[in-house]
Parts: sequence; structure tokens; C-alpha cells
Amino acid sequence: FKDYKDCSMCSHIASWRYYAESVRSTVPIFEAERCHTKILMRFFCNGDKTSMGFHANENAKNGDYYVETNDSPPYSK
Repeated sequence: FKDYKDCSMCSHIASWRYYAESVRSTVPIFEAERCHTKILMRFFCNGDKTSMGFHANENAKNGDYYVETNDSPPYSK
């Protein structure tokens, strides 16, 4: 993909960039919120929060999580 900004797989294509940023960080980043559904994830989250990436909490509940990123580095908000 030459320009993936408009594709539905953007976060998956850029995931290696997010992970690399998390490895370079000395603290947990990429806070994510657990959601009830994959449809409109941003609006149906229940408040359970955890970090994603290198510093991910291995004890976090399984499920679908929503994480908001910046369009360019640093990606973690």
C-alpha cells in the first residue's frame, strides 16, 4: 500500500511502528480500553483500561480493545 491512510486496515499495517515505539518507551504507553463489541468500538467501551505493546499487562482481560493513536510519531496519545 503506497498510501494506507484511507484503508480499513491502517492500524494493522502500521502496528509494527506502534510496537517499536512501545519498545523504545521506558513506561507503559498506548492506553487501550476494553470494548463490548467490534462495531463502533469507540462508543461501546466499559472502562477497563490497559497498556498495549511491549509493556502490555499480561493479566488484562481478554477481549477487544480500542486505542487511539496520533497520525504521526509519537503515535501514542
